[in-house]
Amino acid sequence: GYFWASLAGCCEVTNIFLSILFSMRELTYRGAPLQEVFPKLYVINGTFLFLSFAVLRLTLFPVWLRLYFLDLATYPAETAACGDWVDLYLNPGVIGFLLLLSTYWMVPITKG
Repeated sequence: GYFWASLAGCCEVTNIFLSILFSMRELTYRGAPLQEVFPKLYVINGTFLFLSFAVLRLTLFPVWLRLYFLDLATYPAETAACGDWVDLYLNPGVIGFLLLLSTYWMVPITKG
């Protein structure tokens, strides 16, 4: 139910730093991109993006899957009663897919 959606939703914190990163690349001040105007801020933001991505995606999604299947194995009737087939089958698939995408996206994030 709501717990699983809320836990998965924590990954969206990474978008704060990703949005700042893209904004600093695209927006200019007196003709120069903000990443050149504020290089220290750009590096600090990139560090927070890397750390948040590592924790809130690459760590969170395997933990989510582990807890979900542990809950399903330990309390099958209660877990199944919390939702329909979408909750039981589609949500873990989406989390697995997001884990694959996040692993792929970590390469360009790491390269800068």
